[in-house]
Amino acid sequence: MSPKKYTGSFYTPPYIADFVVKRVAEKLDGRTLKILEPSAGDGAFIRALSISDRIRSNIDKLFAIEIFSAEAEKISAENDLNKLEVICNDFLELQSELTDSDFDLVIGNPPYIKRNYLSDRQIGLSAKIHALYPELSKNTVKNIWSAFLVRSISLLADDGVLALVLPAELLQVKYAKELRELLLNQFQRIDAYSSQSCHPNHVNAAT
Repeated sequence: MSPKKYTGSFYTPPYIADFVVKRVAEKLDGRTLKILEPSAGDGAFIRALSISDRIRSNIDKLFAIEIFSAEAEKISAENDLNKLEVICNDFLELQSELTDSDFDLVIGNPPYIKRNYLSDRQIGLSAKIHALYPELSKNTVKNIWSAFLVRSISLLADDGVLALVLPAELLQVKYAKELRELLLNQFQRIDAYSSQSCHPNHVNAAT
């Protein structure tokens, strides 16, 4: 069995991270930013944020959470942002210490791990996160990415921006209907892009 099925370690190609940060910069230009990356991985989004002139100069604090120590150490070593704090921890375990409505931007690529590969504790923590919104049933905990999405929503300031790489099943499968409705209720505007539309050789996007 591939380790990726247990860790959800599918890292973000740099062109996607760069595309997402460019779009975010257009919406947050000029604002002082407190940023959270809850699943930093190999640091693709941290690098993209650090080289964005419109974002870098406005960062007040950037928290990067990464469960694997080797990757966390690499992120710290490769980035010279003095406002960056890399935290080696499991987001599901750490998230209860974070303050609701505290971040101007939550950005990243949550892990993708199906329920049957999750531990009982991971399932329990995910269910507790889903319970933050009564309209979500326990049946929505089918994959770990949904818990990252739901908690990220609650951590955003009222005028904050959420920018996550999410699987296509969010738009396709029946169990994700509640998550789609939650997003529609929580945000004034939602832009959705396919990985193809993010590629430098393609310009089409769905909104």
